[in-house]
Amino acid sequence: MFNASAIRDYALRWEIETLFSCLKGRGFNLENTRLTDPRRVLAIGFCWCYLTGEWQHDQKKAIKLKKHGRLSLSLFRYGLDYVQMAILRLIGFGKKEEFKKVLVILRKKKPDRTRAL
Repeated sequence: MFNASAIRDYALRWEIETLFSCLKGRGFNLENTRLTDPRRVLAIGFCWCYLTGEWQHDQKKAIKLKKHGRLSLSLFRYGLDYVQMAILRLIGFGKKEEFKKVLVILRKKKPDRTRAL
């Protein structure tokens, strides 16, 4: 008997398995880092979000400046929002291109441009 729910669940599982495969062996090699300290994993997450925010600001849509000249949104927050949206779309069977773009940011050996913190 055909069960649409089971097919959707399997498709979701396949997307998650693909993500793990990318993080483990197709470029990022997360297992080779031998991370056991949650703070280090958190540091990778922070860097991913910050670099994604920087990429968005430089390549897609610049963050608006407030009257005093500061960004209206931090680069970290800008990137976090984008990474979160990309993951939600990946899980929700939406556009997967966004997630692929932010995953590529993790694989870059040299950033396109360096910004002073």
